[in-house]
Amino acid sequence: MYRASTPKYFSENEIVSILSVLSKQKDIVLARVGLDLGARGGEVVELKWEDFDYSNRIVRIWDEKKDAERLCMMSDPTWGLLREYEGTIDRRKQRRVFPFSLRTANRRIKEWCKKAGIKRTVRFHMLRHTHVVQSRRAGRDWNWISQQTGDTVVTLIREYGMLSIEDRVDIANRYPILPNDIHTKGVTSSESRDTSTATASDTDGSKAE
Repeated sequence: MYRASTPKYFSENEIVSILSVLSKQKDIVLARVGLDLGARGGEVVELKWEDFDYSNRIVRIWDEKKDAERLCMMSDPTWGLLREYEGTIDRRKQRRVFPFSLRTANRRIKEWCKKAGIKRTVRFHMLRHTHVVQSRRAGRDWNWISQQTGDTVVTLIREYGMLSIEDRVDIANRYPILPNDIHTKGVTSSESRDTSTATASDTDGSKAE
């Protein structure tokens, strides 16, 4: 039997859920840097403190696939959290921002998702997919995303050109193809769901009595 593939990115609600369960400063910074940069997992764990240019708000990443450096951006809140985290460590002893392997990063994101109630196979690389999908939803240009991730625009459109599930749900409700005044009597979709839930509860209750 055919089964639809599981999304390889996190929805906006899932992002909020993941960030909400994080308490350790290192985990918070790791998650936000991963989401904000959209870099490959191996690139993130190899980042050194000198790769971050606070003055110009630029992150220098060595792209091993292209054997070249690319310049990436992060939002101001993430820069602020990174600065706070940097103040808690000794840079002479910890040259890398995240002193562990990609395998450890994968293990951590699995732990985060378990706490957040996300029940599907996950890995750190999904933060890169999430970055692209959510960047498009936010209105960022394909060229901007290309420069950020190192992928060509053609590759990005081929891999991420389809609408996200969130956008498809939004479009289905924003541009309905069925009349609202038949059967529903003007009730909105959310009100209809609430009414159905209440009716089901009442029916169950009467049966129990």
